[in-house]
Amino acid sequence: MTFELYYWETTFFDGIGRTIQTQLIPNPSNLTIDYTVAGITQEPEPVIPQPDTPYLSGDININMDPVLSWDSIPEAISYKLVRESYHPDVSNTEILTTDIEVTDPLSLPVFPVGGVNNDIHYYVKSINAYGIKSDASNVVTFSPSLAGVGLKNPDEAALSEINTTIYPNPFNPTTNIQFSLASDSDVTIQVYNLLGQNVATLANSRYSSGIHAVIFDATNLSSGLYFVNISSTSGRNEFSNSIHQISLVK
Repeated sequence: MTFELYYWETTFFDGIGRTIQTQLIPNPSNLTIDYTVAGITQEPEPVIPQPDTPYLSGDININMDPVLSWDSIPEAISYKLVRESYHPDVSNTEILTTDIEVTDPLSLPVFPVGGVNNDIHYYVKSINAYGIKSDASNVVTFSPSLAGVGLKNPDEAALSEINTTIYPNPFNPTTNIQFSLASDSDVTIQVYNLLGQNVATLANSRYSSGIHAVIFDATNLSSGLYFVNISSTSGRNEFSNSIHQISLVK
């Protein structure tokens, strides 16, 4: 025959909160606690602690899908990943999972839409065995572009931000694209038509910090609206992406 013996660990304090005695009391089924001594009229409800809040990180896989991952919380049995966006092609959704990494297969291509905030936001909560959720984690934001979906890090955006000026605009047949970098970065500049087709790649190389310029020659293109997609990645993997509308008038 086997049996288990359980103990309650009891701690006694003095009038100013100092521990004066800690002892183990066996047989909790035979233990009676008088809460009225402490001025409590009824037995208090048990307190179940809220689980810790995970830290969320983001990345992009080879298919340009957002990949979300977070640290494992010991007391959590599952996690709720939340996606929110005002983009008309991206729905708000919740993903319940026991994993600590989720790839979100967005319905690509997700192109930027004028007049709304195109950003796609994610946050995660841990959930313990009692169904209690943690506070929401930090927010990871992705931004759709004509080249795909790019990761935005709001804490580092200022370090990798690209300041861009395009003139003239409207233009015929050439326009000057000037950009400035806060740090040395790998820069890609591509031009797309309204169908999302890449009609020109103006830059795809390493640039030093400072001001630079490239020329877009649209001699062989038809009149209409085009989009200039400029992305950069610095040595610390800080990513920035911006899109500019230009008008070719012949």
